[in-house]
Amino acid sequence: MSVFYPSDLAEGRTSHAVHGMLTPQRALHRLLEGTGLAAHATADDAFVLAPSGEDPASPQAQGMPLARQPYDALVQSHVRQALCARPALALGTYRLAMSVQIDSTGRVRRARLLDTTGDRQRDTAIVDALRQVDIGRAPANPEKPFVLLVRPVQCEAGQRCASPCDAQRGQP
Repeated sequence: MSVFYPSDLAEGRTSHAVHGMLTPQRALHRLLEGTGLAAHATADDAFVLAPSGEDPASPQAQGMPLARQPYDALVQSHVRQALCARPALALGTYRLAMSVQIDSTGRVRRARLLDTTGDRQRDTAIVDALRQVDIGRAPANPEKPFVLLVRPVQCEAGQRCASPCDAQRGQP
């Protein structure tokens, strides 16, 4: 399992040991009890930590004008566009966690991969593509990085897998 969170979110917090036969998800939730943090699933095997009561994955921004979309959705959308614009970086075939920091002008100031896609050239090209991203407006806190997870597309045997880039290109 992957659990993503900004390091300052964990500062000053203490969790309790977890014992027993639990699923990894249940163990994580029990570990976080009383810390003021909650785990939100972004995939079957990936979670993002946030203060209790906040769900970073809940805003459904599709169809909203850009100016009204939650900022996290804007970052995700622009990163997707940047990666889909380069066929060698097309989404759907690799898993990757990344961190991007947006400056006060709305441009990516810092981009780094938190793991690898398994292809060094692709990793370098992804960082290069991320450094070109312009969100168009500044985040509320330019010092706080955004963590994104790219997952491979899972398909049934014999079925054509649709890439997350296909919808952006208008393909079924």
